[in-house]
Amino acid sequence: MLSYVKVYSELRKLANTLYYQTLFIREDLNVFNNNTDLSDIQISFFSLLGFYHNLNMEVNMGEVDSKVYESPIYEDAYMYYKHNKDKKKRDEIFEDKEKKRLEHPNLRNRTETITKEKSQWIFK
Repeated sequence: MLSYVKVYSELRKLANTLYYQTLFIREDLNVFNNNTDLSDIQISFFSLLGFYHNLNMEVNMGEVDSKVYESPIYEDAYMYYKHNKDKKKRDEIFEDKEKKRLEHPNLRNRTETITKEKSQWIFK
């Protein structure tokens, strides 16, 4: 019986091939015969296709060196780093928008009014 680690390792290799990356990019082509009721392995494969698509885009845009392909650990580490960096940017953008919203008197009062209206029926 094959272990999940070995299967996952093979899925990673397949997902990063030009053939499957091309199929993934072309949304009108189906990778599997079934379009619904996907198995766990199929879902993992789609997840890896997206993972490698994003990683390939990062390499092609020069955001990261192609040395990242030397090891799955490097690939995972870079994508983890990128996710956290992007999350920090998203959080900063959200905080800036929230700060601007609170600074604007019309929006601040409107939000306070809506909040009061919604909470009045809960708290009497």
